[in-house]
Amino acid sequence: MLKLLGVTLDAAYLAMIEAEDTLFKRQFSILNEDRTWTKSRWIQDANYRKGEGCILVTLTRVVIEHVTKLNGFQEYFTSYYLNQTANLKSVYAVRLYELIIQWKSVGKTPIFLVEKLRDQLGIDCNEYSRMEAFKRHVLDLGIEQINLHSDLNIEYVQQKKGRKIIGFFFKINKEETLRVTQKKLTKKQITVLAKKLSEDRVFGGKFAEIGGVRDEFELRLINELQNSKKLCG
Repeated sequence: MLKLLGVTLDAAYLAMIEAEDTLFKRQFSILNEDRTWTKSRWIQDANYRKGEGCILVTLTRVVIEHVTKLNGFQEYFTSYYLNQTANLKSVYAVRLYELIIQWKSVGKTPIFLVEKLRDQLGIDCNEYSRMEAFKRHVLDLGIEQINLHSDLNIEYVQQKKGRKIIGFFFKINKEETLRVTQKKLTKKQITVLAKKLSEDRVFGGKFAEIGGVRDEFELRLINELQNSKKLCG
């Protein structure tokens, strides 16, 4: 696991503490069946076990009650390979990925109203309250990382009421190929991109040599991308 994430044990433990502390402070609200609202936190308590490299947490009663109410919970949660999000540096990129991957087979998500989307991404009311900041620091950054480091290629579409943006929906590129348009790529980004493209069945079916080895296809992609004018230092 640590090898996949590319972090040391100490760094992983510090990240766990930071994540637990952030989650411990987070609040959320649930609309009950009688149309009343319940405000709660995610975590009731946390027990640090540094010698064991873990943190034991206890979920609050409200969280446990609502999770156990789900019948056939497999239908409500989407599984994905950890390596698809391991290189996403923004927590909002990870949350966006988890939100959008559920609609991969459909090709696009439903419309998410702004306040609902902010809530699903775990953004406090005082964070990125201006639309420009929300788009730049959350949506644009998250989508850039998802398109570069995961198996999805997405873009968002604004929904307006008059001149006001009231929501967004996300389009999912069916072929899952990454677009290298006017964006300049570093050598590291080219390596990541070539690896991703070489593993994509649709892309490989169109451009790989019949009977060729994937590693050779990946090297060929790296060379072609490096020889383009889109490489920066």
